[in-house]
Amino acid sequence: MKIKKSIVIIVFMLILAVGGYFFINQPKAVSVVPVEIDSISDSINAIGVVKVMDYANVSFELPYTIKEIRVREGEWVKKGQTLLTFDQQELLKQIDIATIELEMAKSELRYTKGVSTDKNLINGKRNQVQLVETRLLQLDESLKKTVLTAPMSGWVTRIHAFEGVLANLVSPDGILLEIQDLNTKYIEVNVPELYLSRIAIGQRVEILSKQSEQTLLGKIDSISLIASKQNENSIGESTIKCRVLMDKKMAHNALVSGMTVDAKVTLESVEQAKLLPAKCIVSEDGKYFVYTVKDELLKRVPIDLGISNTKYVQIISDALSENDTVVYQHDQTHRENQRVKTTLVEKDAH
Repeated sequence: MKIKKSIVIIVFMLILAVGGYFFINQPKAVSVVPVEIDSISDSINAIGVVKVMDYANVSFELPYTIKEIRVREGEWVKKGQTLLTFDQQELLKQIDIATIELEMAKSELRYTKGVSTDKNLINGKRNQVQLVETRLLQLDESLKKTVLTAPMSGWVTRIHAFEGVLANLVSPDGILLEIQDLNTKYIEVNVPELYLSRIAIGQRVEILSKQSEQTLLGKIDSISLIASKQNENSIGESTIKCRVLMDKKMAHNALVSGMTVDAKVTLESVEQAKLLPAKCIVSEDGKYFVYTVKDELLKRVPIDLGISNTKYVQIISDALSENDTVVYQHDQTHRENQRVKTTLVEKDAH
């Protein structure tokens, strides 16, 4: 009886040992992806504002009444074209009076010369003539100013003036009209100061307008040497203003001056790079490695990294080649030479 019981126990232990062996050595299921060869770029998102290089704020500070506005917003004007006129009636009256006063002053000078040899008296009459002549010249110059002309060619983008209103009361800064050359539009992109050392002239920029849902391409043309803040009293991060010129001329109604746009600045890009999803990379003590699968066994492979984006990382190590099979997501139970059963992760699921 005791012998039979011992035999049963031994058989049971053998079954457990064999079952445990097969359980332990059963291939572990892992998800894998291949090493890809493709281009990769490292970029940042920023906010930009549409501006123009060539513009003119047409101002006038004299107390003249606006008589007629001869242009409309959105109209193209040429340099020297009349924009608006001022009421001349008061000036014309003053010119008429000054003209009469000048003739009278000249007449008195002639008469004084004929009846007197007193040089002081004659010089006094001569000075009176010169004063009236100077005032008349000033009135003539003021008369010329009653016709306001365009200082440059461009589009009238805004009119602040109203007919019948004194020009000096239109706005605090005296601006009556705004003219812009819309062919000189550019984007002023505000890049966070954190990336100052990584931005450079010539870097590619994608501009997206939420209003038009149109993506435009351009390059950084200049970088400000002074950091700025949206609010001077704030203590937040400063930004660096970068001027971006578009590859193609923008349609006048595509991006309007003053409009806010989204900008994607490409800091660095590499063609024909070896790429892996970021989830494949394992970090340990400041070093990086991945697990590859070869002959159904895991191999730990040290690697060096290049640039990265939100999904992919560039592998600059020679230890990996195109189409090598790499474990997609690291598990703490993974170990060297572990037997595995692989399942390919579709690219859209990365």
